[in-house]
Amino acid sequence: MIPRLNPLPFTIRYAGWLGVAEGLLRFDGTAVLLEFECRDAVLGLVRSSLREARIPVGEIQEAKLYCGLFATTLAVQCSTLRATQGIPGSTHGRFRLSLDHKRRDEARRLVEQINRWETPAAG
Repeated sequence: MIPRLNPLPFTIRYAGWLGVAEGLLRFDGTAVLLEFECRDAVLGLVRSSLREARIPVGEIQEAKLYCGLFATTLAVQCSTLRATQGIPGSTHGRFRLSLDHKRRDEARRLVEQINRWETPAAG
């Protein structure tokens, strides 16, 4: 049984820092779920509709948490480009999320759960 974690707010800056996506990151035990909306970073006026990306854990090769003095970043490498399709700023099956620095302990637990996950045996 996977302990339930609260959703983690995240930010993605993309398009040369002209675009920003903000949303919530969740893990349901079988997939990483991202809910977000995009806007321009200059005026913040142009907003997209709510978007969602679901990445099955079996397609995640590696999830790493980088904790700096003032910033916390989650880097995810997937095994297919399809897994990251629609995630702003993703390249080569990889994306980075900036997380709330105060919630780094929750982020560590999330990364541990993702990296510990194994494909269930066919039965």
